[in-house]
Amino acid sequence: MLSPDTCLLYLLRHGATVNNTANPPILQGCKSNPPLSEPGLAQAEAAARLLSRCQVNAVYCTPLLRSRQTAEPIAAAHALSVEAIPELAECDVGLWEGRSWIEIEQREPDAYRRFMADPAAHGYGGGENLFQVSARVEPVIERLLSLSLGKGLVIVAHNVVNPCTWPRGWAFRWLDRAKSCRTTAA
Repeated sequence: MLSPDTCLLYLLRHGATVNNTANPPILQGCKSNPPLSEPGLAQAEAAARLLSRCQVNAVYCTPLLRSRQTAEPIAAAHALSVEAIPELAECDVGLWEGRSWIEIEQREPDAYRRFMADPAAHGYGGGENLFQVSARVEPVIERLLSLSLGKGLVIVAHNVVNPCTWPRGWAFRWLDRAKSCRTTAA
């Protein structure tokens, strides 16, 4: 049992989709709504098994199918329903939706370099930047946490959204590390 002044947050990214496992991966923002792939469904079931041993009093997801399909088995393991929260939907990646980083770098090198140098200020081509995502996500997270003292809650969201739930400095340091990993892996 949790202390009445504590909230335990389990923050998960949705399971894999075909876009995530494509080679190269395909960007999917708030406009893409693919289902989980077979491996993604297995990941959702594994998360449900792991969290079945934990105190979970509420399960939240985004309106996107990949998030809901990950959250549903977790909620079922606790006899809970899933609540979708629109503000937690994945980042709007704008004109880059459905494209790979390789294609974006080749066709829009200046926009790609600006984004990679500072995604907080220079967003996805025609989409959101990280300051905008944080401004949308942080108030919702703060509200959910304040309403959940003494409880455990699960939020199933997305690759860009999840770090934006952290205090602003942490999120941008994480994205710097992710950016360097992507650059060295290419």
